[in-house]
Amino acid sequence: MFGLCVLSIILFNFSSFSAFHKGWGILFNELIARMIKVYLILSGILFIVGIVGLFIWRKHILLALILLELLLLATNFNLVMFSVELDDIVGQIYNIIVLTVGAGETAIGIAILIVYYRLRGAISADSINVLKG
Repeated sequence: MFGLCVLSIILFNFSSFSAFHKGWGILFNELIARMIKVYLILSGILFIVGIVGLFIWRKHILLALILLELLLLATNFNLVMFSVELDDIVGQIYNIIVLTVGAGETAIGIAILIVYYRLRGAISADSINVLKG
C-alpha cells in the first residue's frame, strides 16, 4: 500500500510539467480528473472498511493495528488526490509525515505486543484489560 501511495505521487506530479500542457496535456488532465474520482471512491471504501472492521474485531489487537493503518492509508489517498486537484504540494508533504508517524506507531505497538506476549503467553484484549490500575 505504501508503494501505491508513492506511485500515485510520482505519476500525478507529471501533470505539472509544461510538456504535458501542450497537446496531450488536455487529455492527460481529463484522465487525472477521472482518476481522482476513482481514487476518492477507493479512499472512502477503505475508510469504511477500516471503521467497520474496528467495530467488528475489537478483541483482536493485531487486526486493530492493521485496520488503523488502513484508516491512515485512506486519509493519505485523500491528501494526495486533493493535492493533485489543487496543484499544491502541501498535501503530499502531509502524506509523507502521516506515513512516517504511522510507521512509528506500528513499530512501537508491535514491540509492546511482543513484550506482552513473552510475559503472558497470549495476546487478547481481555487479558490486556487486566493491566488497568
